[in-house]
Amino acid sequence: MSNGPVARPAQRSWIIEIPGRPPTVNSLQRGYVISVAGSHKQAREASQKVAQIRRDATILTRAARVPVLGLGRFFYYARYEKKRGREPDWGAFASAFKAALDGVVDAGVLPDDSRKFIPDAPTELPISYGGSPALVVLIEDAAGDHTQTLESR
Repeated sequence: MSNGPVARPAQRSWIIEIPGRPPTVNSLQRGYVISVAGSHKQAREASQKVAQIRRDATILTRAARVPVLGLGRFFYYARYEKKRGREPDWGAFASAFKAALDGVVDAGVLPDDSRKFIPDAPTELPISYGGSPALVVLIEDAAGDHTQTLESR
């Protein structure tokens, strides 16, 4: 069991913590399957969770004053208050992270979330236990381009 992820320090990095227990891919897929079967309530709730993560990521990225980056590198993990039952599989938070990444792009940090601007695959780190539940995203400057800040956009 891990007490928290350890990432190598970057020359320039920022951490954003999106509050709330992040939804897993499986929980979001259950909402989709139910909507296909005829009940749209869970699908709507799943869609709203993802949209909220994206909005929160945009707001938190701007609040952290993350500058415009030429290239970005991303690490992410879920933080739970305590372990409950079986630990989620690797990749379980990929949908929540994708929504957060879209929020970082919406904040203007990168022009796009393509491989052109994020050359390394985002890395999921082990789940952390203790503290308020959150999706934690570490943003690193992968290019060292320090020329433009949020204020100059």
